[in-house]
Amino acid sequence: MHKWKKQFAIMENDFEFVEPTLALRTVLLQTLLEKSEPNKQIQVLQGLVGHLQSQAEIARNAKHYQVGSLNFVILLAYSIGKKNKINS
Repeated sequence: MHKWKKQFAIMENDFEFVEPTLALRTVLLQTLLEKSEPNKQIQVLQGLVGHLQSQAEIARNAKHYQVGSLNFVILLAYSIGKKNKINS
């Protein structure tokens, strides 16, 4: 994750070029979250949330508002899903 965070500064230059890479990272983190053991899920979820927030900021700065808003919809879905698991 630290290596990915360092690369975000490079990625801000040309969003159209790096958006597929960011989307792939999102899918990788989502898959890891689904497959990880319960004691590791919080750490993976924190990484996914940080990634989605950074991606949304990069998208917003590049004036790709739809991508940024989609990330917040994904975050909201995880937030609701987490609350449902706690309540059940």
